[in-house]
Amino acid sequence: MNYANVAPIVTVIGPGNFHHISYDSISALPSFVGMIPTSSAGVTNFLLSFSFSYLSFAFYWDGDGPAFWREGNSSFELPVGTSWADAIGVPWSDEKILGLDVEAEVAAATTNDVPVYIIPEQP
Repeated sequence: MNYANVAPIVTVIGPGNFHHISYDSISALPSFVGMIPTSSAGVTNFLLSFSFSYLSFAFYWDGDGPAFWREGNSSFELPVGTSWADAIGVPWSDEKILGLDVEAEVAAATTNDVPVYIIPEQP
């Protein structure tokens, strides 16, 4: 399967928790925040989805090893933040991916499921 130009992909090494928030609803929905754990000692790839009901989302990695994000199948990778104070933010329909402090948005968010999926390894 080819994820090129679909959404950001985050690659992590080792066990930990991937945190995600969707906020700035266009239809008065509450923001939602959550995390997905991985217990893998190796590489895990997360595909970030989004909802058309929200204008922004942000994420960070809380784990034993490093984490990097890239767009689709790009080979250009950048490190992922390690807290909500230095999260990676993605405004919807914007090509910029920014370092953001989203602590205020997280404090007001509802705990819920997040639109993040683990990409299975290809044989």
